[in-house]
Amino acid sequence: MKIKAFSVDKAGKRVIAKSLNYALSGFVDLLSSTEKISPKRLRELDSSFFRHKDLYVLVLKETISKIPDLHEEVQFWNMYHFLHFLPLPSKKLHTAFYETKANVISRHWKVGKAKRYYQEAWLLLVKHKLPKLLLKKLVPYLNEHVLDSFREPFLIGDFLLRVFKMGEVFAILSLAAIFLPE
Repeated sequence: MKIKAFSVDKAGKRVIAKSLNYALSGFVDLLSSTEKISPKRLRELDSSFFRHKDLYVLVLKETISKIPDLHEEVQFWNMYHFLHFLPLPSKKLHTAFYETKANVISRHWKVGKAKRYYQEAWLLLVKHKLPKLLLKKLVPYLNEHVLDSFREPFLIGDFLLRVFKMGEVFAILSLAAIFLPE
């Protein structure tokens, strides 16, 4: 089955086709469900599909709407793995998956918009009270890979301070991220 990606409405405005929207919504619904998804599968999806500019932006937009509703540990892990394996936003992302004239995302690609969505997804995830085991993986990963790609890395400060106040190993992990060398 071929999914039509974009269409042009009566006013001449480019819109995402319903079939693509349903496919992305279905994936994000699965991602935010209470069913554990194998990290290996998420890595494969991220490296196969979501490395393309158009799908990257569309899946992040859809994901952002679901992150505030997460509440189960398995949901946090699924979302962490998905964001972890998602390529960092850059101009080096692959060309659009759907090369059509109506693909407004491909034609008007702006890495700044992708960075904003990527940053927003991480910021929404860390607003939750995350399990300690997840924090032990998430904080170093944010420090080593993610913060450099943020448009406004200082926005993660409240989260790092909250982790610091947990004491023990969490204080050390958060300090490493707070005093990130430039």
